[in-house]
Amino acid sequence: MDRAAIPENDGETLCIPPASGFAEAIARNIRSAKERAAANTHLAKMAELARSSALSKAVEYTSSLGLQAPVAPSPLAPVICSGHQPELFHPGVAFKNITLMTAAKALGLTPLFISVDTDVFEAERAAIPSLNDGRIVKTDALIFPQPGRNRLYETAETESPDITLERLKAAIGLMDGPRLKIPRSAAESFLDRLNSSSMDTPDFTSRSIIIRRAWEKPVGENCLELKVSTLSTTGAFLEYAVDILRRLEDFTAAYNGELERYRKEHKLRYPINPFPNLGVKAGIAETPFWIIAGAGRERAYVEKLGGSLTMVSESGSLFEMEDILAGRAQIRPKAITLSIFLRLFVCDFFIHGCGGAKYDAISDGIMRKFYGIQPPEYACVSATLWPGAEAENPARRMEEIHGSLRDIEQKPELTAPPGAEAAALTGEKARLVEAIKYPGADRKAIGRRIKEINSALSAMQEPARKALAGELEHLTSLEKQWQAATARDYPFFIFDPARLVRIAGKEL
Repeated sequence: MDRAAIPENDGETLCIPPASGFAEAIARNIRSAKERAAANTHLAKMAELARSSALSKAVEYTSSLGLQAPVAPSPLAPVICSGHQPELFHPGVAFKNITLMTAAKALGLTPLFISVDTDVFEAERAAIPSLNDGRIVKTDALIFPQPGRNRLYETAETESPDITLERLKAAIGLMDGPRLKIPRSAAESFLDRLNSSSMDTPDFTSRSIIIRRAWEKPVGENCLELKVSTLSTTGAFLEYAVDILRRLEDFTAAYNGELERYRKEHKLRYPINPFPNLGVKAGIAETPFWIIAGAGRERAYVEKLGGSLTMVSESGSLFEMEDILAGRAQIRPKAITLSIFLRLFVCDFFIHGCGGAKYDAISDGIMRKFYGIQPPEYACVSATLWPGAEAENPARRMEEIHGSLRDIEQKPELTAPPGAEAAALTGEKARLVEAIKYPGADRKAIGRRIKEINSALSAMQEPARKALAGELEHLTSLEKQWQAATARDYPFFIFDPARLVRIAGKEL
């Protein structure tokens, strides 16, 4: 979606298509799925198994966290889905969740949120607005410290629930002072809904879900939760993966071809943007999956050995296809293969953010080429919220000052102080500007004199220039505070979820 531009200002949203059109898009997706089922029984069976197992796992997992889960839905019920890495994401991402639940309630759908716990962990710190000598600044607060590097969300370590709660309290405590009362009040309300006992979970992702759900509680608790690491162990996903691996040459051609098309259309010069092609070296082909290795992950390759396909990890471990189907090789999808699986086999409608929506232009092309089908429609949803910190936007006055300083330098006659000397120089410059236009005029001499006049007029205004420069320096400090006060990457828990609900309700 080339129109998927991130909203810039407070309260602005992006929703393509409009939420009022979700019902029609879902209906079209369901009709297309029925047509695919009639034409390709293999895809139909995969979709039936994938949806049934995903919903079953989601109901089981959501209930295990002590969260309210919808009544176990029929595998044929419409499912609306979204997802993100399990972190303290900003309200633009949180708006996807709110839209997911709001649309599900309004349209009678089953909402399913996927926690992408198979990515590299990047959630140690959260940006918090705070005060430094009375100035608003962004401060990084340590929330989830991790040992080592390249750890995944699914293998991340957790401290005791009490320590996590204390870290959250310390982060919220940074918002001290009346200028930060709005975000602090929202964060304290969130803390009232969260307690350490509910965070006593077996893994990091589950804890992050509990934290998010405590924040979302005023919105409702009608959403199913599922981790990608769990989804990746289901028979439906493994069958999907093995089908791609057995036809890897065709998949690679579609994958790389769509990447090249995307780069050409968007004039991307570097081959790693938006992500690298799948490589083929000496008969060993890279796959669109990862292999779990220790606390991290490795690229996975396939080679033909004795007429059979064998998966090879970066470190040299070998796995047969039977090992994958039996779960002895823990594989995980890359972003594209995850999106295809969810959109094509698990849900009836997927809600992306801006990044995922742009990349799914590639997924759409792969589905057309590899499966020979028209891809399902999806949505792109985002929002920008400012936390409500009290700050002054000096942009207009700064623009005026920059203009005045340019005039003093380049057109000093416009800002010259009153007086006979300035008036005489201004009049002389006006006559010279006209004189230089005539044929035979000594342009060099006239130009030199105009420059001398400009210098003299500018010198008369040196006190005014210094005053403007001093004001600009002060306003630059205010500008930095304004930028800190209006940053869009603050964590969801310093915002009132009810505000996002009101915004989402207007969209439907």
